[in-house]
Amino acid sequence: MPSSVEIYLNNVRRFSKSVQADPFNVIDMPVTTGADEVRVVVTDENGNSTVTKIRFFVSDRLLSPHLLDYSFEVGVPRTGYGTSHDSYTDRVYGSASLRYGLTNYLTFESHAEAGRVWPGGAGLAWSLGPWGVMTPCWRREHIFRPHRRSARQLGAGSGGTHSPERTDRTHLRRFRPHCLARREGCG
Repeated sequence: MPSSVEIYLNNVRRFSKSVQADPFNVIDMPVTTGADEVRVVVTDENGNSTVTKIRFFVSDRLLSPHLLDYSFEVGVPRTGYGTSHDSYTDRVYGSASLRYGLTNYLTFESHAEAGRVWPGGAGLAWSLGPWGVMTPCWRREHIFRPHRRSARQLGAGSGGTHSPERTDRTHLRRFRPHCLARREGCG
C-alpha cells in the first residue's frame, strides 16, 4: 500500500514522494555543513502520520571509512609579484597532504613540506556527534640551514554550529616557542 514521505531539513521541505509500504532509501539528500535536524514524516493511506526527528553534524573534515584524500605539490616560489622585481627563486619546494577515513567518526590527517623549512605534522578529526568535530594535532618543523633548529607543537581544535552561530576554537602549545619561519625571514 502506498504511503507518502516528506523530509524536512531544518524545517524546510527538501523531499516529498509516494513510496510503497516496504522499507525505502533516500539517496543524495542535500545537507549543509554544521549541525542540522532532519524531520521525516511518513503518512499512510489512512492519513496517520509518523514523525521521526534526527539531529546530526556534517563536516568536511571527516571522511567515510577507507576513503583516501591526498595531494602533492612541487614548484619554485615566486617573489616580488606585482613589482619590478617579479621573479622565481632557484629553490624547489614541495608539499604533500594525506587524509584517510578510519571510521565514520574518525579521520587521520597529515601534512609535510620540504624546502628551507621542513614543517610536518599529523592529527585526527574526531566526530563529537551533533556537537561538532574535535581535531587534536601534533606538528614539528626543522630548519637545516644556516643553523639546525627545530620546534614542536601540540594542538587541539573544535568546531561546531549551534544556531544561530558557528564556533571554531583552537588551542596550541608550542615547545621551544620561537617562530622558526619568522626568524629565518621566510614569513
